[in-house]
Amino acid sequence: MNTFTYEYGNSFLRLGEQTLSSGLKPEFSFSYDGLRYTSVTNGTNVYTFEDVEYALSSEEISEIETYLATIVEDTVGSTNFRARDFLRQTDWYIVRQMETGEAVPVNVLADRAEAREHIVDDE
Repeated sequence: MNTFTYEYGNSFLRLGEQTLSSGLKPEFSFSYDGLRYTSVTNGTNVYTFEDVEYALSSEEISEIETYLATIVEDTVGSTNFRARDFLRQTDWYIVRQMETGEAVPVNVLADRAEAREHIVDDE
């Protein structure tokens, strides 16, 4: 099953077992502010534009399915994002150590070192 949702400036895709998200709004031949599509028969396939909800036509559904077929996960970008996100979430341990002298737990230090090893710079 494939699904595509665009709402509040974010795209959410489910391609089989893979779930992806992005801050990008795909361009289609129709204008939309929000969109819900599912490949399931009798699923909810609608888009909103200027606060009015419209059913997706078969041509619009075909256009969305063609778009979904081109999606490939950026594995390096995803890995970098997860690693940097973990580092941001645990930065407070480092700040606390600098301000109070309380030690950072050994497992946090090890996990932070591992996260840094997974970051691939594109330089």
